[in-house]
Amino acid sequence: MLIRFLILVFLGTSALAGPKEDAKLLLDIFVNEGVWNNVQETFPKRSAKNYRSAFLEKNITIQDPERFQNALSEDAAIDGVKIVQSRFITFIQESYGTERLVEIAAFFRTSTGQKMVEIAKEERLFRKLHAQTNHRGPIQKWPSYLSQLDRARYQTFANTSAGTYFVKESWAVRAKFFYDLRNYSHWPKMPLNRQYIIDILLLDDIFKFPNRTTRTALIRELRANLP
Repeated sequence: MLIRFLILVFLGTSALAGPKEDAKLLLDIFVNEGVWNNVQETFPKRSAKNYRSAFLEKNITIQDPERFQNALSEDAAIDGVKIVQSRFITFIQESYGTERLVEIAAFFRTSTGQKMVEIAKEERLFRKLHAQTNHRGPIQKWPSYLSQLDRARYQTFANTSAGTYFVKESWAVRAKFFYDLRNYSHWPKMPLNRQYIIDILLLDDIFKFPNRTTRTALIRELRANLP
């Protein structure tokens, strides 16, 4: 515990950020903005099956899927990206564990860690969505871009228990959430209690309701539970 305390003191107060912030830091390193832009642009298609299942649970059928997809607003896509990101943030927390995550994230908030973050972006080290033959290749290549001093600092981190785990397991962690990202059936359940869903429910001929009162009752329920 004393050693861990001294490491955190050395790394600075940023090491005391919360676990969600720590996980988000790693997510931003491993998944570039272009990936999220693509998810947002393709959200209506990607989320169609998810929404269909959610409505079927209420005995409601989307009878015109194309109109439903076209009716999903930009707000729906932005919200969907946040929900998917939240799922991956939780996955990262579970994969690394709180104590390891604190030390890993703290390192990447140091000057050396920040240089590595910039290198990863500039060299596009993590641009590919699939695991390579040498699945830890990009992570092993990463420190070669550093100065001798920063490489020594990185090696000090890599020799810790948390650092060793990061080097050994990070590519597998990243590959897992990219697998989930590509497989729509693995997406988290999309909520219906959103204004953009209410707006679509108000349109005619998109849904098939079991009776005349179902739509009115559902809209009332969703409005009462808007976030």
